[in-house]
Amino acid sequence: MKDRMKRCGLIVLKPDAYRDLIAEKIIDDIKKAGFWIILRKDIYITRKQAELIYLENKDEDCYPYAIASLLGGKITLLIVRHSEENILQTLKQLRGKANQSGLRKKYALCLGENLEEKISKGLLRYEIAQNRLHVSDSIRAMKRIVKEFLTVKEMAFLFIKTFIN
Repeated sequence: MKDRMKRCGLIVLKPDAYRDLIAEKIIDDIKKAGFWIILRKDIYITRKQAELIYLENKDEDCYPYAIASLLGGKITLLIVRHSEENILQTLKQLRGKANQSGLRKKYALCLGENLEEKISKGLLRYEIAQNRLHVSDSIRAMKRIVKEFLTVKEMAFLFIKTFIN
């Protein structure tokens, strides 16, 4: 059972992916990278729920910006599966780092003009936090998010798709 759980992961598409009309392109790229979408749920979340998603990052400077990046629009939870043994590492590679690699580089925000002004006003950190998607860093984080956002019926469906198939 643990072996199958290692092949499941969670991706959160953020509101800026919808604002910039690229959410479905990102999902297509996820599929092209060999991931199967087991479950998709489009939702709007509260600040408290956003804090649960980024719980592991609460002591980091970027935490308030990461929380803000999840608010103000629809997010999509994707439970995905892959044939690779350790999906978390595979997901991190797919996600990449802003302006360096992966989907974050491909769909990076154009920070535009007035860069110095944005830095002085503290706006740059918020813009960088709008990085289109979040990937759970651990199975524990994924389980916590699943328990918070999925109904009992959705969790039963997920169990069947993950452990029986």
